[in-house]
Amino acid sequence: FMESTILEMEVDAEGKFLSQPLRCLGKIVRRENTSADTDEKNVAFGVRIVQMNEDDMERWEECMSLIASQSTLNDEATVRKFLSA
Repeated sequence: FMESTILEMEVDAEGKFLSQPLRCLGKIVRRENTSADTDEKNVAFGVRIVQMNEDDMERWEECMSLIASQSTLNDEATVRKFLSA
């Protein structure tokens, strides 16, 4: 995928944190080769959520609050910044 590509996504598709996946649209904002070997194709993507329905947004906020409460980080804003880095 190239930067600025818009994707239909599922957040937590395996159900590790949520009872059901969250469906949303995401925009690729960063693409990095994570391998020191230039022949290997390990790529990491940074994605910004650009659209989510209201019910999924409520569950997303609950998940962020849960992560923040179980985290050693100080506040939810710090957790959000950490997750978006």
